[in-house]
Amino acid sequence: MKKGNVSVGSKWNGFKLREMIAEVDDHQFQPEKFEIKMGRAKPDWRIWGGRRLEFTLVELLVVIAIIGILASMLLPALSNAKEMARRASCANNLKELTLSNIMYESDYNRFVAAAEDTNWPGANLKRWHGQRSSAGNSSDYDFKLSPLYTYLGQSGSSKRCSTLDSMTDLSLPSFEKSGGGYGYNPAIGSKIYFVDDSYGIESCKEGVSAERIKRPSETVMFSDTACIVDPSGDWALSGSGRIAEYSFVQSPFYVSGKEDQPSWGFAGPSIHFRHNKTANISWADGHLSHEKISFSSDVNLRSQNFGWFGTPDNSSFKPF
Repeated sequence: MKKGNVSVGSKWNGFKLREMIAEVDDHQFQPEKFEIKMGRAKPDWRIWGGRRLEFTLVELLVVIAIIGILASMLLPALSNAKEMARRASCANNLKELTLSNIMYESDYNRFVAAAEDTNWPGANLKRWHGQRSSAGNSSDYDFKLSPLYTYLGQSGSSKRCSTLDSMTDLSLPSFEKSGGGYGYNPAIGSKIYFVDDSYGIESCKEGVSAERIKRPSETVMFSDTACIVDPSGDWALSGSGRIAEYSFVQSPFYVSGKEDQPSWGFAGPSIHFRHNKTANISWADGHLSHEKISFSSDVNLRSQNFGWFGTPDNSSFKPF
């Protein structure tokens, strides 16, 4: 059918072709890259702006390198975040232990004994965290026999530090097993500052009363602790060995005759700054803090995060 000299069919085909060209105009249409089949224009979608969309080997290596750089930046942050979560869990454990000890003191007018039979000629079978039937580095203390057991609510279970558990093999012998990675201040759990007996027989039988602690907000009660032991499970004073549990917070200086003994030199540190170089500390008034290491008795021990915070004296540990 014709109208004048113009073919209606050919005009319709022209409109259709222009419409199809408009549809691909946003894709940088290039006439030489298209083919006409059965009156329809079909774009080669593998081509964009005159280039094929395949990656070259160099481009692929660049992408992999960028992903590697991003991963190396993110992994330490994720690791730190995970350790911060563990630290928070440990802080909660220490909070519960501290409150249970405060409740015990409210009932008995004295805090729990740290180790009522630890000194000679004691059997060394009792700790604040339980009792055992026989002495020896392979014997565990039963937490159900701890004076604090009934004060820990329905869980009534031993509190453990997951970070320390990842560092230790609990099946190996250790002279202070079952403390869970937490230590108790002997200056609160005994009367070493108030009773002068040569072997600590009487001073270790019970803890002090709350009224004897003159600065409760400045006196440590519990903290993250550990020690270094030799293959047999005894304390390795050289600082060379494996990490194990330890039941007490050791002050910088030993105490004898109700007095600090700085002339003897530093004691072996037991506070373990294992949570991103910090340690959880609970205080006698019930509050908690996160402390950074300030000093240690030995370079090797400090490199393993053992030491003390604050000033080099016993002021944060003695009850007055």
